[in-house]
Amino acid sequence: MHPDVWTAWLAALVDGPIAPPLPMASHIRELREAAGLTQEAAARMLGVSVASWYGWESGRSTMRPAQFKQWCNDLEAQLENRLKDVRALIATA
Repeated sequence: MHPDVWTAWLAALVDGPIAPPLPMASHIRELREAAGLTQEAAARMLGVSVASWYGWESGRSTMRPAQFKQWCNDLEAQLENRLKDVRALIATA
């Protein structure tokens, strides 16, 4: 995903009283792929059906902003855990 899209989303979610535009299917897919998740794993992570996830990535349905925010928070937590593991390995080397 282009960094400007991510920055705009975060700014809208944090600062703006106006709801951000809903994420495009390609952005949802790009984030999922960058995190190394399958559609099934991403759906499970957010607690939705695989059919819902397929719909979001295909553009047939739209992820709610609150769901997108929760998913981004979950991805951030997952990344932080991975970074802690890497730092621990470096510290013991």
